[in-house]
Amino acid sequence: MRTRRRINPTTVGRRPFLLGLAATVAAAPLAMKATGRNPLRILERGTPVDVTMTSAPLSQSTSVVVEDAAIAARDLVDSLHPNRGLVREFRRDTQFSQFALTWRGDADVTAFFRAERADGTWSEWYAADAHNLSSGSDMGSGRNGTELIYLEPTTAVQVSTHGLDLMPDVDAIARGDIQGAAESVGLRTLDDVQAVFIDGNSSESAIVPITETTDTTGMPHVITRAGWGADESMRTRTAGHDPVLQAATVHHTAGSNNYSQAEAAGIVRGIFKYHAETLGWGDIGYNALVDKFGNIYEGRFGGLDNNVQGAHAGGFNKGTWGISMMGDYSTAQPTPAMINAIGTMIGWRLHRAEVDPKATTSLTSQGFRTAKYARGQSVELPTVFAHRDTGNTTCPGEAGYAQMDRIRDIAHAKYTALNNGDIGNEGPVGGIDIRADLPGIIAGLPIVLPFDESQPAPEGADTANPDAEVLADGGPAATGTAEPFSGGRSILAASLGLAGAPGLGASAAEVLGAVGREPDQGPSLADVPVQVPPSTTLEGDDEFAAEWRAVKAAYGNVLGQPVTGVQQGATVPNETGEADPVRYVKFEHGIIVTSVATGTHAIWEEVAEAWANQGFEIGPLGAPTTTQAPNWGADRADFQGGHITRDGVTRQVNVVHA
Repeated sequence: MRTRRRINPTTVGRRPFLLGLAATVAAAPLAMKATGRNPLRILERGTPVDVTMTSAPLSQSTSVVVEDAAIAARDLVDSLHPNRGLVREFRRDTQFSQFALTWRGDADVTAFFRAERADGTWSEWYAADAHNLSSGSDMGSGRNGTELIYLEPTTAVQVSTHGLDLMPDVDAIARGDIQGAAESVGLRTLDDVQAVFIDGNSSESAIVPITETTDTTGMPHVITRAGWGADESMRTRTAGHDPVLQAATVHHTAGSNNYSQAEAAGIVRGIFKYHAETLGWGDIGYNALVDKFGNIYEGRFGGLDNNVQGAHAGGFNKGTWGISMMGDYSTAQPTPAMINAIGTMIGWRLHRAEVDPKATTSLTSQGFRTAKYARGQSVELPTVFAHRDTGNTTCPGEAGYAQMDRIRDIAHAKYTALNNGDIGNEGPVGGIDIRADLPGIIAGLPIVLPFDESQPAPEGADTANPDAEVLADGGPAATGTAEPFSGGRSILAASLGLAGAPGLGASAAEVLGAVGREPDQGPSLADVPVQVPPSTTLEGDDEFAAEWRAVKAAYGNVLGQPVTGVQQGATVPNETGEADPVRYVKFEHGIIVTSVATGTHAIWEEVAEAWANQGFEIGPLGAPTTTQAPNWGADRADFQGGHITRDGVTRQVNVVHA
């Protein structure tokens, strides 16, 4: 059985996190009952975004000897230098961010790519399996190719392969036998193999996650094809439709996980161009894709609620619906936002097909060279299965595959809720993501609102102080004015005993200066006071409970128990520059922070302490935009203004400002 071969990653650095566009949503009903099976209509907004694609034969690359133990373990090695190996290297005048190889004919190929960073160092090696879809079929360009791998923006890439003889015989060269060296390459000469360079041209303005609310019937917010900037002129084939949908298939795209939200849209555009034009499929192969921020992207054209046959699981495309996690989850953990979005989307889609996400189904192989099962063979599979369950691949990676039960649980919960007529429009992390101006409880979620004399005073409100605020559950919040970015209402101010104090300024530097401290001399997480008694439970139905459950399922009891209730912090800027309030729950070993602008995310231990030291939400990092998660041997959490990493061995923390 062919499985994805791996080259062990080398020590790598990370580019500073680029603040991506936060997902915006239109005002929509908080809940509605299903009104039938009307066709889904999605608002088509946005403009096409150009994708830059060039190609060159491998003969235009140069042979390079690299000192890399990972390459030394390969079979194409200079025997005189056991710690060295030969690779092919391309250098380009213009920047690209995605890369692939294509060729004609059959080949069992796994390629490895790595990119040069701006500082001259090289990334880890990224494995790319062969798609092998076009050869021997009436579909495609007649070329086979590897997966399109996101490398991060670069101008140089190195290539190493299994299954394609790209290197002439080293011994033949040493002997001066040029003919023998040339013949050793075989039929696939360096001119036959094409390198493909793609840049999706990240454009934040193209990200439009909005759906028409009248006919969503519970569908999570989706970034439509128009929303992510699809150029429909590239779409050359009419999608085939299956009579029934039986199952959903989970994938990952492979490549670097270090992308912003704006770059994520560019990755989708690059995959679309590669699948549609280079491989000749006429459209993107997946029915949907999900980035690490929990944003869902409409994939193959034809309607998300229609049984559009994709090109994602060779031999098992008929009757299945493919959704792909963007990134490589061989070792890195998918974010809770990503898993929740995938599960929720699958739950909605299978509900439309009247398929239980926790059931099984019988699928018949249509035959394919990388399929596990021969043509005509019937296989009993879960209705939510991974690509590796039907193909000779490790997709969606070991860490991704470990989340399959969690995905099924989330999908089944969504499926059951829809069957009961409970329809909510979810944001990227699966919680209510709708701005409202009415006081009280929104869909059961406690919110913080300025005191309004025109409304009955919430229980616990300080009616003598019109500027005071309370939590919707009756607990007191930090007092002070409600102006945007007020430092007096921040977690930092509360930790310093300055909650509500006037004239502190908006930034951590100003608040710390008021007590004679320098920047980066913020308090410890332990200094955050208990303003509201703890009330969050694992069985709760708010966003804090959901994030706690997700973190505990993925990483164990890293947070410990909650020691505060839901408390109010300062405001943080959203994508339009407006102020969104921060709410948080402190735990024994960490903290969960939420805002409309940034979503709900947990950080813990050294990462949480480093964030506290920076000044919490009013520090230069701002609020967290991802949940802390392992990433190539180090924990990482992204923030509005940078990221924090913690080495998995030394536990040393590194803070990077954007």
